[in-house]
Amino acid sequence: MLKELKIADITVGSRHRKDMGSLTSLADSIRREGLLQAIGVTEELQLVFGERRLRATRDILKKQTILARIVDVTSILAGEYAKNDIRKDFTPSERVAIAKAIERKVGNRQGQRTDRELRGKIPEVAPGTRTRETAAEKAGFGNDTTYRQAAKVVENGTPKLIQAMDDGRVSISAAAILAGANADEQEAVLELDEKAILQAAKEIRQRRGLDNGIGGHERPFRGATDDWLTPPHVLKALGKFDLDPCASLQQSKKTATRQFTIKDDGLMQDWFGRVWLNPPYGEQTERWLAKLAKHGNGIALVYARTETKMFFDHVWASASGIFFLKGRLSFGSPDNSSDGQAGAPSVLISYDPMGSRFNQNVLRRCTLKGKFLEIK
Repeated sequence: MLKELKIADITVGSRHRKDMGSLTSLADSIRREGLLQAIGVTEELQLVFGERRLRATRDILKKQTILARIVDVTSILAGEYAKNDIRKDFTPSERVAIAKAIERKVGNRQGQRTDRELRGKIPEVAPGTRTRETAAEKAGFGNDTTYRQAAKVVENGTPKLIQAMDDGRVSISAAAILAGANADEQEAVLELDEKAILQAAKEIRQRRGLDNGIGGHERPFRGATDDWLTPPHVLKALGKFDLDPCASLQQSKKTATRQFTIKDDGLMQDWFGRVWLNPPYGEQTERWLAKLAKHGNGIALVYARTETKMFFDHVWASASGIFFLKGRLSFGSPDNSSDGQAGAPSVLISYDPMGSRFNQNVLRRCTLKGKFLEIK
């Protein structure tokens, strides 16, 4: 709900960022074009997001009122707001603010029951779940990692970097890496085109030593494997593939007869034949897995996040089998200079066309160490 509110009635808490960047240019933009994005406040008129807009309107333009959206944090927490609507209606930085408001609303109530009662109108946190994880889910982030990445951008990024993330010009995971650079470097990188920004993020990641190991779902590149290659013994055990839509630009050995790299944007291409899929890990993983499930012929390598919505939608509902790999895989770099140990256990997932069990049987009979589970 949008309302024109008196600025004097809005409370700005101490938790908001102190670096406002240049408010003069923002005020000039508002003067010319109007306030294109409303600020967000709770029903109690506490600011949730939009402090720069508020300060530019109040302190420079000297206006007494501002357009605001009432953010009903309690309703979002109670699940009365569809996650897709959250993603559609709010930018990533606004969703970070909403998640933080949820965290403050709930408090850290780990392990308490949700199935018996509400505290006021506020549900307790699910058993074994941290408040932050609940906040991430309710604010429309796929997982806690993506929320932490977006929060890092909000806390350490320049206004231009935050805007680039909100506009979708830079992915959340890539923006989180750029947020670790100084302000001048962030501004310089954002002058580049999208592919050059991705390359710059990769260089910053390597410079900061983040490629010494593979953390959970933190690969920043869309349409690539972040230059961490599938262990050869895994591919050898699975036979030949017709297509790898996520191949590395620097891959010395072919993973399939045809390979798409980041330059080809494999997610947008037509897939054919038996597909090998080692997708970018992070917020993009679900899109790749959904496409393989729809294609219906191939094997995917992903983390064993069996409890997630992604798994229930695109694995349990449509895959033919799953192989739980023993231990954690080590992924190699293209120049063989280092190995990155996976940040979580991995699984191989088979998809088969109707009437076929070829990929399922490959997993069932393969020589890899682990356990096979037939799904259908």
